[in-house]
Amino acid sequence: MDKPFELLQLTGRHLRPGQTQFPDRTPADPVVFVEGATGAAMIYGTQVEGSGLTFLRYPDLKTLLAAGSFARMTREVYLTNGQRLEGREAIWDALRLSYHHLKACFPQLDTFYHEQKIKAASDIYYGGVALNPDGTLGDFPADNWRRRIHAMVEREDGRLEIIAEPVFNPIPANAKTSDYIGFGLLPSLPGNYLGHAYGPNFKIEGGELWMIHEEVSRRALIQGKHVEITEIFARRMLTPLHAEAGSVRLVSVESPDGTMSPDACRGPLLNYTQLLEGFRPTQVDAGGIHLDEAPGREFFFLTGSSGNFAGDDYDVIMAVREGSAIGPYRLITDSDTGRWKRYLRDIKKAHGLSWAGRGSFVQDNDGGWHLLFHAVDKSIKPEGSYTGAIPPNTADYHRNLYLLPLEFFMNETGEPDVCIRNPRITLAPHAASRAPFGKGQDHRPSKL
Repeated sequence: MDKPFELLQLTGRHLRPGQTQFPDRTPADPVVFVEGATGAAMIYGTQVEGSGLTFLRYPDLKTLLAAGSFARMTREVYLTNGQRLEGREAIWDALRLSYHHLKACFPQLDTFYHEQKIKAASDIYYGGVALNPDGTLGDFPADNWRRRIHAMVEREDGRLEIIAEPVFNPIPANAKTSDYIGFGLLPSLPGNYLGHAYGPNFKIEGGELWMIHEEVSRRALIQGKHVEITEIFARRMLTPLHAEAGSVRLVSVESPDGTMSPDACRGPLLNYTQLLEGFRPTQVDAGGIHLDEAPGREFFFLTGSSGNFAGDDYDVIMAVREGSAIGPYRLITDSDTGRWKRYLRDIKKAHGLSWAGRGSFVQDNDGGWHLLFHAVDKSIKPEGSYTGAIPPNTADYHRNLYLLPLEFFMNETGEPDVCIRNPRITLAPHAASRAPFGKGQDHRPSKL
């Protein structure tokens, strides 16, 4: 009999039931970056609080995939006025794009770097940031409507500086929070959310670099209210710092018959707004997935989430298209229910997890695939909010990081799909998972 695969818990193993303060928060919405020069593997994601980019650094990818020891690090980010970017929820979905990939798509990159005073051969970071017209950081959540995707570049003196102009969708200089009464007509979140964007990811297609992202692009009349629709788009990058204005919609909240899918609905508490978020491709490089069962065919997968993050129903979903990376994707559905397939449903039930989603693909050195995602361990806060209603005290929860092995295959309906490589999944007993800091556990933060 095959050895069962484990659901590996990367972070949060030192947490105790009842804990509500987390001095060593690790990034949610995780994505892996492997440094070409050193082989070190990093996990980036959403900054929770403090200054700059918080990330986990492993000595190599093998250690990360074995849930080994890491260093929790922070790289400070500066505004154009020289002040440190510091605050709560300051940078969403931080992602590091390699010089190697940029150079492959922009042959004149070195000249561009020199002209823009960017350090030679350096990587560029991207993330969702809400900036005020004067370039200072906006307040969360009041200024969240101003959030756009911004590039962060390393200057020649080594300082990581955020570019004041967003990659796309610049906000008119005279726009004010009072111009619109609220996100989904919610007075607690004022401002015009059309154009709100975050979740940068990249894919090379035909030698060109495309940014994949989520964006509030339109409003629809639902339950008698005009509510915002957040969907997944792609934009061609014109330079490493700017994308073209036009976009291609990759994943829609609408079902094939044109109706809004219930799987994207955020429910009555958020006035039935529709949300898709965090869709990431398998890799930045060109090319997709080839399956033995479908010789000569090439498939492109995206993985993301939908609806409200603060509940048991939040999950990892998958979208697929054939032949090219840029164009409309089809969300993979459950053959029994017809609804979007939730890939962590059984995992969550078996291991008491909630708020589980925002998956990303990780390929190991042998070509195998893994799913990295975040989730809340319900045993830490048994009486917490797991119905989908976003609690006011979200800081009382810690989104841990987990890994599962994946396999791409053709399912029983003859469609490309994804499954956990071995369904007999085990998790270390809670007694062991609450061990203090030590080998293989979370490490105290350090600074770059």
